[in-house]
Amino acid sequence: QKNLKIGVVDVETIFKAMPEFEDADKLLVDISKKFQDTLLKMRKDLETKAGDYQKQKAMMPADQQAKREEELQADNMNVYQYQQAKASEIQKMRVDFLAPIKEKVTKAISEVAKEEKINIVFDKASQTIVYVEDRFDLTFKIIDRIKRGSK
Repeated sequence: QKNLKIGVVDVETIFKAMPEFEDADKLLVDISKKFQDTLLKMRKDLETKAGDYQKQKAMMPADQQAKREEELQADNMNVYQYQQAKASEIQKMRVDFLAPIKEKVTKAISEVAKEEKINIVFDKASQTIVYVEDRFDLTFKIIDRIKRGSK
């Protein structure tokens, strides 16, 4: 068995050096800003409605007060649901936008590791392994051992 060669990369720096990552990031920032602007407007409208209600409340009959309070609660729930839905939507878009970029980075790491005869590559920031030479993968040996039973 020859000596193990380990390499290190900074995946985040690699991403940031890629024009397609910059484009995806800018697009996500723009979309997020639009959602935030809409959310701020929704909140401001709700605050205005709540303020108007507080000023008029004393002059309203109880049934009308209850109806207005229900409306305000429903509006508040709509704002919350909008915020949750958009956060989820942006998260999904981020995953979708980054998938091909991640694939490209993973492929390049693998190619360079093979060229440099490096067995294992770690990402500096996350301290996770981003490449392992196939011969070091024990997955199928473990499965075989389990199927045959321990020695």
